[in-house]
Amino acid sequence: MPSLSALRAFDATVRHLNFVRAAEELSVTPSAVKQLVRKLEDSLGQPLVERDVRGLRLTAAGEAGARRISEAYRIQVYRGELCEDCIDLS
Repeated sequence: MPSLSALRAFDATVRHLNFVRAAEELSVTPSAVKQLVRKLEDSLGQPLVERDVRGLRLTAAGEAGARRISEAYRIQVYRGELCEDCIDLS
């Protein structure tokens, strides 16, 4: 089962498509974000993010995962488990 830290790192990476900006948001190093995303990919057995000279882009699995995480956050906000202002739901 993926760690919550890995899911948060992936979520921030999805929104920024940049490990440095994701790291800034999470107050960790870019290396930590990369490592957490890689651990998530390893636990799922498939790549979620493709890295190239232009930056990052999501694979089909990454896009599907991003939608599921966003949906889970919306459910938690609806239930009152998360503060709507605490996360970016865009």
